[in-house]
Amino acid sequence: MSWPVGDWEYRKTRTLVAKSSPILVLARSNNATVDERAAQINDCDSSTFVNQGSGASPYISDCQQLAANIVGDGTWTIDTSNQHQLAQYGTCAFGAQASGCCWYAYIGNEDIRDLIYDSIRLFGTDGRVGSKGDMHCQGGGGVIQDMTVTWGISHT
Repeated sequence: MSWPVGDWEYRKTRTLVAKSSPILVLARSNNATVDERAAQINDCDSSTFVNQGSGASPYISDCQQLAANIVGDGTWTIDTSNQHQLAQYGTCAFGAQASGCCWYAYIGNEDIRDLIYDSIRLFGTDGRVGSKGDMHCQGGGGVIQDMTVTWGISHT
C-alpha cells in the first residue's frame, strides 16, 4: 500500500497530520521502556513531508537498516554553511541543512529515525522511498534559538 503524494506534518506527539486534510491523523505508538525513552533524543519539532520517490530512490530495506544503526542517544550538530550528509547505509542517505539566526542546529537520533520511518510509511512504494521536508530544531551559537532544518532521504 502506498500513500498519496502530498505534504504531511509530523508532530512531537508522534502523529502525522495531512496538511491539506487536518482530519486525518495517523497515530504512532512508542512501546519503549522508560530507560529507552530517556535515551531517545528529539531536538526537533514538527516537519513537513514531500514525496521524492522514484525508481532511482534508495531501497526501503537500506533506509530501515540506517535507522536501526543510529538507535540510542546521540545528537548531530549541523552548521548553516551547506547541506551535510549525516548518515548512510547501502543506497540510503540522510542529509540536512540548517538555516536561521545562529551558526548551527541540533538534530537528535530519534528525529532522524522518526523521519525515516514516517517517510517509509507515507511514501514507500515498490521497495523504494525518497522524501524531503522542513522542520524546526534547537539551535546554538551562544543562544538557544529555533532553527529551520531542511532534510532529505536520497540515494547515495
